[in-house]
Amino acid sequence: MSRLTLSALCPCLSLVLVLWGPSPNLEAQEWENSGSDPIGGAILGASSGTILGLLWGTAVCSRTLFGSTCPRVSAALGGAVGGVSGAVLGDRDADVLDDRWRGAGYGVLAGGVVGLGLSWVARQYGWKDVGAFAAVGGAIGAAPAGVGIGFGIGAAVGTIGVLAIPKIKIGDAVALSLAGMAVGGLADWVMGAGDAEEGLPRLVVPLQIRF
Repeated sequence: MSRLTLSALCPCLSLVLVLWGPSPNLEAQEWENSGSDPIGGAILGASSGTILGLLWGTAVCSRTLFGSTCPRVSAALGGAVGGVSGAVLGDRDADVLDDRWRGAGYGVLAGGVVGLGLSWVARQYGWKDVGAFAAVGGAIGAAPAGVGIGFGIGAAVGTIGVLAIPKIKIGDAVALSLAGMAVGGLADWVMGAGDAEEGLPRLVVPLQIRF
């Protein structure tokens, strides 16, 4: 959990600011949705994607030779994927984005409660860890379907591996579950943006050919 603590604080702060802070209005926005929707979607997607990418890095990178660089790269890539997907989703389907915000809010509360409970019963958990649990809960709550499916697939593969291959231990199965959860969450963001992409404007370049 120590790797998650510092890296998750900034996304968690962004999540709290957007959930309870004022939303900017861009009057020059020409689309049907409010100008704040793409911005809010980008912030939510980037926060969720960063934390999911960091979870993937925490599960997988510890088994590689790339050290601390691997989690940073995976977190950056996850944030980029989530940010772009969230911006597209916010621009084209504000209702779905609102549902994701609502899920993220519930996830922050649930994660904070879990972290607070652990801080009461385990001395090694402090307030920073409570914030980290809240951030992870928000990331999961913003893409619950993909996270759930990914976790189920990862857990199933890990369980089969433990039972069938002696070299695979319980820790490896847990890592597979976390990796599946992260990949499923990011896929949820991409698929959500893809479903809303049908309404994207198309750039038409006029071309005339004369003989």
